Amino acid sequence: MFKKFLAKIDQEASSTQQTKEKCVEEWFIDEKIEPHCEKDLIGHSGGVSSLLLFSDKYVLSGSDDKTIKLWDIQSGECVKTLSGQNNPLRALLLLPNEQLLSSYAYDDNTIKIHDINSGQCIKSLSGHSNTASSFLLLPDRQVMSGSYDSTIKLWDMNSGQCTKTLRGHGITITSLIALQDGRVLSGSMDKTIKLWDIQSGQCIKTFSGHRDHVTSLLLLPDEQVLSGSWDKTIKLWDIQSGKCIKTFSGHSHWVNSLLLLPNGQVLSGSSDETIKLWDIQSGQCVKTFSGHGSTVSALLLLHDGRILS
Repeated sequence: MFKKFLAKIDQEASSTQQTKEKCVEEWFIDEKIEPHCEKDLIGHSGGVSSLLLFSDKYVLSGSDDKTIKLWDIQSGECVKTLSGQNNPLRALLLLPNEQLLSSYAYDDNTIKIHDINSGQCIKSLSGHSNTASSFLLLPDRQVMSGSYDSTIKLWDMNSGQCTKTLRGHGITITSLIALQDGRVLSGSMDKTIKLWDIQSGQCIKTFSGHRDHVTSLLLLPDEQVLSGSWDKTIKLWDIQSGKCIKTFSGHSHWVNSLLLLPNGQVLSGSSDETIKLWDIQSGQCVKTFSGHGSTVSALLLLHDGRILS
């Protein structure tokens, strides 16, 4: 039996003019019964744009209301709020030693490091000419950041210095994922995916095929990657050849997020207010979860199999 809890965290209206919610709803999903809402988690006054797993008991959410909240998963209560910023949050990454990397829209284009316990900003990283839109944690205390300035930067977190800048995309970087061999894939609003060699800083390969913004990337076994797009599709790519193997169609609006489940199936969240469960081998939608009142913008797998979105 496939049993999971699905909590929903959606965003309020932004520059994309989507209708997005501010609350968190917890849903119970079972193969044999219809999903139903179990719980509402209310605390943000603006749309939630980021979800991170902090531990097996807590999750973090970043919001357009300029705050970051720490939630108790079991009770659904907010146990801490990090505030003090003047603009909506755009990207969030959990670092070792209970630190957070964050960026904010319309700000000074710096990346901020917060101490979760004190809530204080302890350092700022300068280098981008526009807001950072995505982060990726790498070994040896290195971090990559993609930005609205169309560049990807590699940072040494010990010194706080940018050690390399990768150029090649034509517009905003939306997603970054690392391969097992150390190479990196980036998705962009320029409709492409690029494969990078970090040591040389060179683009090895460009994957073309989407007709609109690439919004999310998901690494699969066997040198394959999935990409979600504003063209309403999900594409399966062979990393070695850079060729599209399969296209998954079914959503009626933008695909915003992707999540790999332990059983090998994939969830996709969309602006059509649904979550779809996909079988990778057949490319078919196994089930559609309806009931969301607005855009599904993020998906997060918890330690016990529950899912946040």
